[in-house]
Amino acid sequence: MILSAITVKKNYLIWFIPLLIISTLILIAKSPVFYQHPDKLSIGITLDFVITLPLVFYFLIRNKNISWIAVSPVATLGIILAGLILPKDHQQLLSHIRLVAYSLMEVLVIAFFITKTSKARKTYNAQKNISFDFYTALKKAVSEVVPQKISNLLSTEIALFYYGFFNWTKRKPAANEFTCHKENGTIAIFSAIIFIIFVETVVQHILIGLLNATVAWIITIVSLYSMLVLIGAARSLSKRPVVITENEFYLRYGILAEAEIRQNNIESVKISPQTVKFNKEIIPLSPLHKLENTNVVIHLREESTLKGFYGKQKKFKSIAFFIDDLARFRKLIGNSIIF
Repeated sequence: MILSAITVKKNYLIWFIPLLIISTLILIAKSPVFYQHPDKLSIGITLDFVITLPLVFYFLIRNKNISWIAVSPVATLGIILAGLILPKDHQQLLSHIRLVAYSLMEVLVIAFFITKTSKARKTYNAQKNISFDFYTALKKAVSEVVPQKISNLLSTEIALFYYGFFNWTKRKPAANEFTCHKENGTIAIFSAIIFIIFVETVVQHILIGLLNATVAWIITIVSLYSMLVLIGAARSLSKRPVVITENEFYLRYGILAEAEIRQNNIESVKISPQTVKFNKEIIPLSPLHKLENTNVVIHLREESTLKGFYGKQKKFKSIAFFIDDLARFRKLIGNSIIF
């Protein structure tokens, strides 16, 4: 009972002390003393919100079963509160800190999850017949720190950044892995879309910039982000092949779509170069199915789930996709379920 009471008290202090700091700073900012020395006190309050508050919170949780990444939202809260309680004329220091802090926090969060995911490689390699998959490990790492709805968005953003700018090592498919983008013109499609966006961005920036420079830069940033999404998605295709194991079919279209199918849930596999008519029963693995071909259709006994971009989900009974090395695919899965 005594130990339990002490634990509760310590947990209480984790939130009580930061709230006490926040309350004290607010009282100082609203007191007559502040208006007697606004310049000095605004600097002190800013530094307390941005540095002291997250630092105290870190020392309170460092021996707890709480990730240090939790300091990030506390630091963000401090910046927001400082902006709300300080007069606009005394936010010069806060403005400079805000620009640096948000960029730094974003980099730290990305670095944290990439490091955490890389460490998972050792554990993941213990699984036989399936190699390490960064995106799968990343989603698991992120979901352990933030809520599921946020983790889908965050893990996708980090994966786009990771595949777009890192992981340049060429990956040779293993005996049970199959690419789905080399013979289907997929890279050419992505390249064409990226080139079109690039040309349009340059032209729009010049033309719109003549009327409104701010609007021109906003449109340019959105376009550059769209290009990043496409580059990351395109490069992830070779890093995340379709994988066939003894018990599972791991269908993957880069980070844009994936589905896990149990072998005992497969009713049949149809090798068909003919165009598939998609409907509620038969869905495509690739979101670019209107521009690509399919040559494999898997029919299931029971419904499974296709996980799309940013965690979107869709139920299906049959799914169609493209396999580059169709002969090797047929040989691996055997003739028992092929028709």
